[in-house]
Amino acid sequence: MVQIDTEPVGLRNGMKAADLYLRADAKLAAAAVLEALRARGKTNAGIRSAELARRIRDEPADAAQFAIEPGLLDPRRAIDELDRVIPKDYDCVSGSGH
Repeated sequence: MVQIDTEPVGLRNGMKAADLYLRADAKLAAAAVLEALRARGKTNAGIRSAELARRIRDEPADAAQFAIEPGLLDPRRAIDELDRVIPKDYDCVSGSGH
């Protein structure tokens, strides 16, 4: 885990924030890392394919069946519904801890 920040912190909420700290502008640092990887020929992500994109789009992330008590929601279905109604140009971060 790498933390790229103009003011990196060692601890967050009493826990180690990262394994490596880099003091930099995140966007500029990411561009520099990508450029260095390209120069080494290390950016060919062979796992990315049209088939993987189709599976991500069409297959459920978790198809396991669980008994849901009356009056409660399956959090997976709630997130599916949010994904359906929230405009695609919005950024949304969700924690699913119960």
